[in-house]
Amino acid sequence: MAYEFGATDGYLQREAGGAYRGRLRIDGVDLSPITGVYFKEKGNTYLWLQRSPMKEYDELTQTFKDKTREPQWEAYLKKNTSSPSIAYDGMFFFLRFQYRIVAMWDAVMGKERGRLNFYVERLSAKEQHIIQNIKNAQHGE
Repeated sequence: MAYEFGATDGYLQREAGGAYRGRLRIDGVDLSPITGVYFKEKGNTYLWLQRSPMKEYDELTQTFKDKTREPQWEAYLKKNTSSPSIAYDGMFFFLRFQYRIVAMWDAVMGKERGRLNFYVERLSAKEQHIIQNIKNAQHGE
């Protein structure tokens, strides 16, 4: 599948202390802030992205607790070894639609400063499971 790279839909950057944080927008919905974790499994390198929890103050205990943001979102990207320009790529579902996400090292800040730019594309109607299920239901299948 060819992808036309335009403006970035988000980024992930290494911060002081080694944490990876960034921003992401999907079809106009801002899911920021996001966090990322790199890990290896069976010889492959992956990047796990998810929305950062928000802090909610509990009056009773007078402490802050983590609360999951809505809508929930996460994606697993696999290190891409077949393309010199795309560092990681993956697929995910958001609000029942399927998307492709690719990550490329920033041209200015680059790998040395740990900044990945994200490009998100919703798959075509032919590739959407939800649309196929609706069509099947309309035809009584």
